[in-house]
Amino acid sequence: MAAATRDEYTGGNKGLTAIPADIPGSTKTVFLHNNNITSLPANSFAHLRRCTFMTLGQNKISHIDPESFQGLIRLKTLALGTNELTQLKRNSFTPLSSLISLSLDNNLISTIDKESFSGLRKLKLLYFDGNQLTQLTRNMFLPLSSLEQMWLRKNLISTIQPGAFTGLHNLCELSLTRNHLNVLSDSLFEPLTSLQKLFLFENQISKVELLAFSGLRNLFVLNLHSNNLVQLKNDTFLDLSKLNLLHLHNNKITTIQLGAFNGLRNLETLWLFGNKLTTIQPEVLSPITRSKPSCLVFTQKCKLKLFKTCLICVLRGIFRFHCFDHCHSWVVFKSLKNAVFSE
Repeated sequence: MAAATRDEYTGGNKGLTAIPADIPGSTKTVFLHNNNITSLPANSFAHLRRCTFMTLGQNKISHIDPESFQGLIRLKTLALGTNELTQLKRNSFTPLSSLISLSLDNNLISTIDKESFSGLRKLKLLYFDGNQLTQLTRNMFLPLSSLEQMWLRKNLISTIQPGAFTGLHNLCELSLTRNHLNVLSDSLFEPLTSLQKLFLFENQISKVELLAFSGLRNLFVLNLHSNNLVQLKNDTFLDLSKLNLLHLHNNKITTIQLGAFNGLRNLETLWLFGNKLTTIQPEVLSPITRSKPSCLVFTQKCKLKLFKTCLICVLRGIFRFHCFDHCHSWVVFKSLKNAVFSE
């Protein structure tokens, strides 16, 4: 039997197959996780107008009625992770006008109908990891004007249509890690003018078009490690004037054009290990070192002729090279012109 206090209803781990009818109307917190609930009929919670937190995770829910959440006008957190949802239908969450956090991770969702997120004007956190999305369509997230963090990790996303991120002008953090992306097209992230952290690692990205990162003038962290990048072209990161940390390790990079790092005047840390570099010309690093002398550049396992594992550090205008495989000591160059590493 579920336990109820004045403000809390504890119905988790009770073997329930349906939403209980005895939840008191005064309840503020509802725990219904880890049961066998399969659906959310219309008006299941219509009397819970004081409820602010509800967890329905780890059930077998495969269907949400458009009126399922009617009455939950004060709900701020809704957890629906680890269920059996395959589709989000239009107006699924419209009654939840106060919702701030929505968890839909680890379902089977492959389709998001137009206006599925209608009404969620205050939503700030969206967790969508571990589903089966294959594409992000135009205006998919348009109603989410207050969204600050969105996690889309471990889906099957290979296509992002132009305009997919329209309306997300307050988004600060976006993760598309462990998807099937191949190409980052021009202006892909342009609507994300407030974005500070972008995680794209463990995809299959082999091409970054010239204007892929245009508009991301507030980006602080960019993680592209463990993709299939072979070359970094001139001006790839030109718009990223506030970027502080750039992860490019464990790709297949053989060539970095001289102007590849143009615009990165605030970069402090660059990871390049696990690539196929055999040459690093000092001019490649000059856009970074000229403007930010505290820059750290890691090129571990870069297959340079003399140094299989190395750490390059530019500090206070002095270029320092740390060889771990050999003498474990610092070699100091007063100028990058004295530090050309090639076969």
